Amino acid sequence: MVVFRIENDKKKGPYHGDCGVMIGGTYDTHPTPDVDGIDIAKEDVCGFDSLDKLLDWFGHVLPQLEARGFRTCVYRVKKKFVKRGKRQVCFVKHRARFVGVI
Repeated sequence: MVVFRIENDKKKGPYHGDCGVMIGGTYDTHPTPDVDGIDIAKEDVCGFDSLDKLLDWFGHVLPQLEARGFRTCVYRVKKKFVKRGKRQVCFVKHRARFVGVI
């Protein structure tokens, strides 16, 4: 399956450390993986199973994230390595194949 993810050149997402952008949101709009129904493991990273879901989550701050070096990356991942929540997915990144940047 295809997964979309916001990350920087170090392959880290905006919630890893201080990205310099206030993303905001509540547990209703931006739930943590566990609140979203995902049993996240140490090797998992977060992403989205559609570009629309990524834009719903980050669209309001995407220009600021891009200005700080973040980009929208596309990965192909076997379904067995993806955990689905209501708003997001988590996947085993070392099992994913990087497709490109959009």
